Amino acid sequence: MTATAGFSFDKTKGYGEVTSPRLGITWQAGEQGPRLKSSWGEGFELPSFYALANPSVGNPSLQPERVTSFDAGLEQRIDKPGLLASLTYFRNNYRDLINFDSTTFRLENTSQALIQGLEVGLDYTPYSNIRSGLDFTYQTWNQSDSAQPLRNIPHGTGGVHLDWQLSRRLHARAETQWMGRRYDFQIPVPTDLTVGGYSNTDVSAQYELSSKFVVYLRADNLLDSRYHEYIGFPNPGIAVRFGLQCRALRK
Repeated sequence: MTATAGFSFDKTKGYGEVTSPRLGITWQAGEQGPRLKSSWGEGFELPSFYALANPSVGNPSLQPERVTSFDAGLEQRIDKPGLLASLTYFRNNYRDLINFDSTTFRLENTSQALIQGLEVGLDYTPYSNIRSGLDFTYQTWNQSDSAQPLRNIPHGTGGVHLDWQLSRRLHARAETQWMGRRYDFQIPVPTDLTVGGYSNTDVSAQYELSSKFVVYLRADNLLDSRYHEYIGFPNPGIAVRFGLQCRALRK
């Protein structure tokens, strides 16, 4: 069993002093048994300069966001086939959450919002140089004083990935991410209220020329999917990047 505890302290002019505690615990139920985990904490975040002063949607009266978070889950490792499965429940209770209001057309504080859901993960490592996995998240939300859904937060997201260490210096990765539909709002198209519902596939490879230099090649949106991440902002399509990275080594 392992337990952790901590806190953060914020002191900001105009907003006073705030202490945010956090606690966590994990427990291994036997040598081959599942690992149980849970955490609880409180958070505090000031509104951004954009949220306060943007000439279109900014609101100088915004208050800081506060949240109480809780999660609980388990992990089970099965060594012989190289499997690691996980399931986690999460619950975030926000106070004064900053969200866009299409009625007033500016950012507003929601008095209370609850976001909760489940995360499922599965990792498979058949060989020491190959690792694959999948993940899926489903979440719901409700607000106490608004009939509008939360903006740009989908109910479902997920993905699959494959990592392959072809040699000591050459590594490749392929991944596909899926994004569910979510609420959005733009003045030019006021009747279009949702965006998304797409998948995106990326592949990449990198080769270590030396301990200091790495070359990489990456193709984003390999299947050239056509979609909008936000209403009015279409994805440009397939994009290929090639580059060189230099690592600064320290003694």
